[in-house]
Amino acid sequence: WDRARGVEIGNKDVKLEYLEEAYTTSNWIIRIYKVKPPSNRW
Repeated sequence: WDRARGVEIGNKDVKLEYLEEAYTTSNWIIRIYKVKPPSNRW
């Protein structure tokens, strides 16, 4: 939900490959992400 424009956000099914959610406020105004560890270093 976009509070400034009063409309629903279009694409909510976003897949993150290199980041994961670390913290989100209750109203989703602030979202903090952390980098995922590498799955294969070789």
